[in-house]
Amino acid sequence: MQRDVGAKGLYRRIMGMLANYALHHADALRPVSSSAAEQLKQYVPEIPQHTFMAWVDVASFARVPRQKPLNDSQSLVYAGVLIPRKGIHFLLDAFSQLDHPQARLVIAGPPDNPTYAAELRQQAQRWGIAERVEFTGGLSQADLGLQFSQARALVLPSLSEGLPRVIVEAMVAGLPVIATTVSGIPDIVVDGEHGYLVPPEDVPALLKALQNIYDQDVTQMGAEAQARANSFFSTERFVDGYRDLFALAERD
Repeated sequence: MQRDVGAKGLYRRIMGMLANYALHHADALRPVSSSAAEQLKQYVPEIPQHTFMAWVDVASFARVPRQKPLNDSQSLVYAGVLIPRKGIHFLLDAFSQLDHPQARLVIAGPPDNPTYAAELRQQAQRWGIAERVEFTGGLSQADLGLQFSQARALVLPSLSEGLPRVIVEAMVAGLPVIATTVSGIPDIVVDGEHGYLVPPEDVPALLKALQNIYDQDVTQMGAEAQARANSFFSTERFVDGYRDLFALAERD
């Protein structure tokens, strides 16, 4: 065990040194969000940068027809790995207090941290919501698209993030998004227009957002989310982003 921990520590140290070298010797940088851009400016202000978002295969999710109208859907979807940083335990806490007995929660993602995954299941049992919470494990892109087509909203209660592709994938599928105000998420989701943004670890705020999603007509919010995602992500914009980045590197 000690040998394994030591190897991991050495690996992190080596990777940190490589990243530090790469940052200080780059001709140009490509952050994926405004928050990442600000961090890089503080660390290496002398290196030019061009911000554009990561590639998302939006077409795959846009092609999946909805299985039922958005307002008739009773399920919320979390999609991502099952690790503490994703804040799923806060979501279960809020969901257990939600005043909507028909609501269901689908937790879709691989249990990268088996201990944490087991704790989540125990938490659902302890709070009497286990029958309304489904753990699907990791899903293929097609199966995740099917979950989106039956859902009312995506919920991502992360404590930290980069710029999660799953948010864009859900928005392209026409889902409102409930997420936290961390990293690049506010670059995509405008609070009250495409869903709701809440502070990380804030269970009362998360509960209010969940309640709002069920208490209102979310058809327009879903349409606004879809339009927002389609305006941000396209093959053309992604290619143009790299073209501009290469031009910036050549000028330096």
